[in-house]
Amino acid sequence: MTFINETDLIEHYTAQGWDYMADDGFIGLIGPMFQKTVDSKLHFCFPTLQKHRNRNHVLQGGALLTFCDRVLGVVARAESATPKTATIQLNMDFIHAIKIGDVVESSPELVKDSKHLLFVKGTFFVNGTVVGEASGIWKKIKMIN
Repeated sequence: MTFINETDLIEHYTAQGWDYMADDGFIGLIGPMFQKTVDSKLHFCFPTLQKHRNRNHVLQGGALLTFCDRVLGVVARAESATPKTATIQLNMDFIHAIKIGDVVESSPELVKDSKHLLFVKGTFFVNGTVVGEASGIWKKIKMIN
């Protein structure tokens, strides 16, 4: 589905039950991205737009990596109930090129929750085809009062 602007895209996905991951920082520039809970598990999608293309007219790898970093980090915080984390390692395997207009989806999982670190992994799909796999480590950040 082709959207004329991001407002129409956001309206379309929110009407389908997705929550817009609003962000006034970098993610706001690279998005939009969406999330919803399916069977008690967080699920995410990233509809690709022309602004996400590279010189080969497919999704820029950095855009996919940014989506991966964000959604694995969200899962790390949510599933561990840790209020603040920081990515300390992120590994990405790019498996297939992603056409502009495709929607990337993932339901990452927390693999291990240790005293100071969170280990998360995710597989990324377009229409059921694996396009990438990622794993990473997030550090729990102590809240200072």
